[in-house]
Amino acid sequence: MVSKVFIKLTFLIGQPNLCDRLLKIHSKERRDARMSFYKESDLEGKQIAEGLTLRAVAGDHTMLTFVEFQPHAVLPVHRHPHEQITYLVAGELEFTLEGKTKLLKEGEGVIVRSQAEHGARALGKPVKVLDAWYPRRGEYI
Repeated sequence: MVSKVFIKLTFLIGQPNLCDRLLKIHSKERRDARMSFYKESDLEGKQIAEGLTLRAVAGDHTMLTFVEFQPHAVLPVHRHPHEQITYLVAGELEFTLEGKTKLLKEGEGVIVRSQAEHGARALGKPVKVLDAWYPRRGEYI
């Protein structure tokens, strides 16, 4: 609807540059209006398994989740169509990917491709993980 108005304006005024300028202004306003800020502690927590709490923030196509594992909490082996990049913020996590288990420490991570079987287990201390997702996981939003 807006683009039809700009096209009519351009036709009536005979200044194609005016239409380009108006479109740029409109696009910038739309981007600015969609920009969002968040604070992790303000995000609603969901318990996704015993001892695991997840907080999510999402854009149109991607999302981040902040996951807290209580000591000895287990995320059962599973798979999903989403790509996942996991980064260990704090603690130590035993992570299994396609049958191979590795101890992840703070500052390390893992890339989980679509449909890859994976799971995790916290050791004796709390663990904090940051996960990036594509596409978004609707059940976490």
